[in-house]
Amino acid sequence: MEHYLNALRDALKKQKMATLEIEDIVADHREMIEEAIANGLQPEAIESMFGQVDTLAASLASESQSAESAKKADSKKKQSTQYAKTFSPKGPYHVQIKLTIDDLTVVKSKDAAIHLTADSDWREKDYLISFEKDTLTLSAPKASPSFLRFFTGGTSKAMHFTLALPETPVCASFTAETISSDIGLLKTTAETLKLKTISGDIISRDCTANALAFNTVSGTIESTHLEAESASISLISGDSHLSQLNLGNTLSIETVSGDLKVQGGATKTLLVRTVSGDFSATDFYPEKVSLRSVSGDVSLKNSRKSDIEIVAKKTVSGAIKIAP
Repeated sequence: MEHYLNALRDALKKQKMATLEIEDIVADHREMIEEAIANGLQPEAIESMFGQVDTLAASLASESQSAESAKKADSKKKQSTQYAKTFSPKGPYHVQIKLTIDDLTVVKSKDAAIHLTADSDWREKDYLISFEKDTLTLSAPKASPSFLRFFTGGTSKAMHFTLALPETPVCASFTAETISSDIGLLKTTAETLKLKTISGDIISRDCTANALAFNTVSGTIESTHLEAESASISLISGDSHLSQLNLGNTLSIETVSGDLKVQGGATKTLLVRTVSGDFSATDFYPEKVSLRSVSGDVSLKNSRKSDIEIVAKKTVSGAIKIAP
């Protein structure tokens, strides 16, 4: 399955689709493939059922408005106003971001500098950007005209920021708070990584942190290949899918009505607190668990047997299952 999904991701990149849209498509296909496998589909039959990746990617790209918008943006790039700024940290640095509707993609820098870029139609007056005392600050004022026009039916266009961060010097802390902005993290490394959104989505791939916290009210959280000492995932009504998590200490899950799935990985301690949302983990190996639910179902299903210490296992009307 992972081979097919990685091939699909590469094929979509060749179609020049937006990074966040690609990850959304891959996440959707992951869910469909997992459901098909659960219903009896053999892994070797994935391609015959879902299609050859190049053909599938071409079909998806033809339906994508963002792909067409990207082509138009490229053709007008020289005439457009674009923001690009480079900052040079002298030691461990911090990143503080507060956005409203603007999307953010964070990638690995190719050198020892921080690079911040924004797409066309740059509106400098709507943003505050500074780099002082080894802290990069990017914020859209709460009362910015673009934000107000967005919620009152105006025609203001949301920006898309790309932030490239170096591994050396190290990022001591990365904090981002948004309202409806989508956040994508690709190969991001930080000692402390905290993301909080209201309705925006959080997508991460190949990220490393000492302490990590993802929080959303109604957005979606998707994370693949995450390494951290401890991780906290908090949802209200949004859903989450986490795969290949390697955590040295603790994975803490809190959800009200959102569903959360974990596939692959290990941790020392797994803490799950849910009201009505369902939690399910497959081939995820904690050493000890504390599982608490009101009406949501909690399940842990692994292909090989392991010794799991049950610290707590409580529910009112939900089902809690650990197998084998």
